Amino acid sequence: MISLQPGETVVAEVRRHWYVLFAETLGLFILAFVPILMIAVFDVFGLSTMPNFLPLALFVSGWWFLAIWIIFFIVWTDYYLDVWVITSKRIIDIEQRNLFSRSTSECRIEKIQDISVEVHGLLATFLHFGNVRVQTAGESENFILLNIPDPQAVKDIIFKEQEETAHLSGIPIAHSSGA
Repeated sequence: MISLQPGETVVAEVRRHWYVLFAETLGLFILAFVPILMIAVFDVFGLSTMPNFLPLALFVSGWWFLAIWIIFFIVWTDYYLDVWVITSKRIIDIEQRNLFSRSTSECRIEKIQDISVEVHGLLATFLHFGNVRVQTAGESENFILLNIPDPQAVKDIIFKEQEETAHLSGIPIAHSSGA
């Protein structure tokens, strides 16, 4: 998927927290009960005695469940294929935009100027997930690792790699902020 440079090793692969997938699929799970609810409503109003009601209800319900399954597959694919790879020389952001579109961005470890951790809300605090913002030098966009598990540990991994890179090349680094 990615090609490593000579002497480069993968230090960590980070995906979004499991809660993100859970929250997105909970709505789909609730929507899966709509056909059952509709059949019950039709039965209460006596419309279920219409001719061909059962075959039509089964046909529409089948299509509904198929649509829910396809949407779940798209959500899961997006969740699984969105990944941040931290190597000994770079941070690589692979973002799956839709089923057939992906973007890849990278920043070199020595270009990092600041790393900050953001944890918003009670749920994120208890489940230990949040955002890591990586500010880089130059015109490139800042990297934001959204809803990742244990953002403080990811920040520490990036700092460690930055310090090792600076130590090997003799460049002094400034320590950055964090939450």
